[in-house]
Amino acid sequence: MNRPRIARPLTLMALVALTVSGCVLLWWWWWLPALARLAAEPVTQSVWIEHGPPLTVGGVVDQWRGVPVRYNGAPYTRSWGRHHAADGFYYGQKWQCVEFIKRFYHDCLGHTFPNAMGHAAEFFDSRVPHGTLNLRRGLLQYANGGNVPPALDDIMVWTTNGFGHVAIVSKVDYGFIEVVQQNIGIRTRAQLTISVRDGKYHVGGQGRLGAPAGWLRLGKSRFKSRLDGKFTYMSKNVTAFSPTQ
Repeated sequence: MNRPRIARPLTLMALVALTVSGCVLLWWWWWLPALARLAAEPVTQSVWIEHGPPLTVGGVVDQWRGVPVRYNGAPYTRSWGRHHAADGFYYGQKWQCVEFIKRFYHDCLGHTFPNAMGHAAEFFDSRVPHGTLNLRRGLLQYANGGNVPPALDDIMVWTTNGFGHVAIVSKVDYGFIEVVQQNIGIRTRAQLTISVRDGKYHVGGQGRLGAPAGWLRLGKSRFKSRLDGKFTYMSKNVTAFSPTQ
């Protein structure tokens, strides 16, 4: 008489295989929606203007007024050597955030910083009174929360996160401004809220950086055109948004 077969318990290897398969399925279930959202993000987050392999160090990921924004890779504290203009002006360390704003101001606006050294946080000097000249940078300095709003091409300065951060104002609109920046991955553009309370302009934060300390501006603007057809501005003595007809 044959005895009925009794199912043997799963072997250790089978249990391991099932566990690994479950982990893989769980990983894909968790990450596939996130990857799909990333793929669906608008290209305005990063405008590729060069052909070739993406995300190569030094590769162009965006541009502002014809000045390229280049990819620095990770970590953000890494740099790739000193970078100088043809006339010897020191742009900064490749491809840090400071390097881009100095390169933009030198190449596009013709401004040579009296003192071109220092981390991003050092571009805003808390000892300089609001609306007066920052002698080290040769630019007017305005504090966040003061009576002067940001304008196109201003340098936004964050003094947080140890080294700080700098970016260029690329758009001004009702309720927000846009900045273009380097060494923040491929998210070269960011929108910051702006509100007005009692005649004071308050610019909101950008992630862990928080709110900027303020912004720097050339005393005389080279660009006096409309901003997206909604605003006029001057680089000097701007006291309020000025909607145009």
